[in-house]
Amino acid sequence: MLAVTLLTVYSVYSIKANVLRYMFPLFIPGFYFAYLGLRKYKEYILVSFLVFALIFSCFYGLEFSREKWQEYVEKGAELGCGVKSNIWPILNYYGVVAESAPKEELVEYYIDEGYYILLAYSAREPTYTLDSEFLHQFPVYFEDSRMIILGSGCAEINTVDKLYLDELNESIYLIHNYTIETDPYQVLLDKFIS
Repeated sequence: MLAVTLLTVYSVYSIKANVLRYMFPLFIPGFYFAYLGLRKYKEYILVSFLVFALIFSCFYGLEFSREKWQEYVEKGAELGCGVKSNIWPILNYYGVVAESAPKEELVEYYIDEGYYILLAYSAREPTYTLDSEFLHQFPVYFEDSRMIILGSGCAEINTVDKLYLDELNESIYLIHNYTIETDPYQVLLDKFIS
């Protein structure tokens, strides 16, 4: 298990993007060693875990405080038009209707459709967020050290109620001019049914 741990740590360390979801493999050795520890020090570890969880919850709750996202929310609300953003869940949480950021090949298409594209630099995704040369070929509505807003039109505000497969199908159609199957049962069971 020590070899698995070392390989996992090396794998996570060698990934250039420091994104939380890439650290998932650390859970396997973490759970293993946690299990060994629980067998030996049940009460001490349980109390320590509860204290850690409480402290972590307090700090994690501060991550989504309105003050941290206030400038993004104000700029998004100021637009009054359709918004696509890489922080769309946060904008929606605070009352600004926003859709997910478009793929790089579709940025121009959605700007031409009248959407504003609000990109927070701290979100790091999509990858073109940090490509200044790419972003500045489009009309810039607002820019500062924390974000950039692209666009100049005013598309209708749409609620976010599409399934992921429908959005993916639309993107593939716009980029490659063909469609994919969007029925979840067909996608999951197609190999078994055929």
